[in-house]
Amino acid sequence: MEMLPLMTPCAPRHWRRRVSLHVEAGELGLYAQASHRLVAVSECSQLEPALQRALTALRSHPLPDGEVALVVDAHGGVAVRVPRLWPGAEQLLGQGGIVGVCDSERALGRAELELEPGLWARPGDFAQASAAGNAALIGLVRAWIGKAPTSPAEASASRRAVELYAGGGNFTRGLVADGWQVTASDVAAPRRPVAPAFVA
Repeated sequence: MEMLPLMTPCAPRHWRRRVSLHVEAGELGLYAQASHRLVAVSECSQLEPALQRALTALRSHPLPDGEVALVVDAHGGVAVRVPRLWPGAEQLLGQGGIVGVCDSERALGRAELELEPGLWARPGDFAQASAAGNAALIGLVRAWIGKAPTSPAEASASRRAVELYAGGGNFTRGLVADGWQVTASDVAAPRRPVAPAFVA
């Protein structure tokens, strides 16, 4: 078996564009290893600076107990998912770069963000944790698969590709840009259809 070298596309710090934390009795933090004991977190060196600013802003508000998720877009806007919206939750908008706040049913501001061109997510949705890591993964997949055949003899049948577990179209966008006719499949539809700019 060939062992390929590890790729390190991210800086050692400030690379993470999404995070999930827990709130208990007003404290915001992470669970200790293999437990449900909350360890308060005031800052995390792995978070992109925009997430850290939003995290600081969250600490001054009466957050309900449960899970809180944050995600930052390419322009530094942050959306926050809370267990439930409360009277006054709209006061978070504009603080620490927060542009949207939502729970499972309602949203204030912009809770759905474009993380990369054509890739939309709400806080708590799956997305690769770093933009640089995601770009590296997409680059590897595109390099392995290559461009779709363009000769008339090959193009009709061999330009088709099936992508399983496609999620929000993370790899789909690059494959379509490379000329593939992609049938993307997943148990849930993406937040938004793949943007017209990525459709062959």
